[in-house]
Amino acid sequence: MKVFLSQVDLWLGRLIAAIMLPILYLTFAVLSVFMVFVIGLGIFEYEIGLSDVDRLEFLLICLVVLTSYRLFYRGRKLDWSYWRLLKRFCFVTAVVILIDFFIFGLVVVIVLYEKGKVMAGTFYQYQDVQFFAVGAVLVLALYAAAPLPSLFKPKQALEESEQKAEDERSNETQSNPADEVVDPWSAQSGPQKG
Repeated sequence: MKVFLSQVDLWLGRLIAAIMLPILYLTFAVLSVFMVFVIGLGIFEYEIGLSDVDRLEFLLICLVVLTSYRLFYRGRKLDWSYWRLLKRFCFVTAVVILIDFFIFGLVVVIVLYEKGKVMAGTFYQYQDVQFFAVGAVLVLALYAAAPLPSLFKPKQALEESEQKAEDERSNETQSNPADEVVDPWSAQSGPQKG
């Protein structure tokens, strides 16, 4: 009976994972695309074209592009697959937008508590602050999410190198012990006479 329940649990876990993981990846991908469009199109708030873009907004867009490139470049240098890098990128951007939604929800609750109603003008005055705060957090998150090589040798590699060095030292001492005196003149060809 225990084996049967274990098998049922295993199959149920695989079934639910097969259903939920694509939904999770799809949700993160949608949030990620939404975040990229919010950052990309958020700079055109007055709908007057490129003259609407100020230097700080242009700098923010450039930083997002550069940190995204850094994430993918470093990942490829470490032989990460594109799928793994895309999952990490989507995860980071989705988490940043979820944090933004959470803070936005807190502001809505606070405004409702204080004023009793929420009006669009309440949020319009802080639109630039929210845009740059989300952009800055996204840049920092993408920068931190870039895969990096290890600073230290892994423990196993360190132990292997120590073992190899110890073996080399023991081989040297076995072939030429320190207490044995080698006289280069005593090695003569032929029998020695007393």
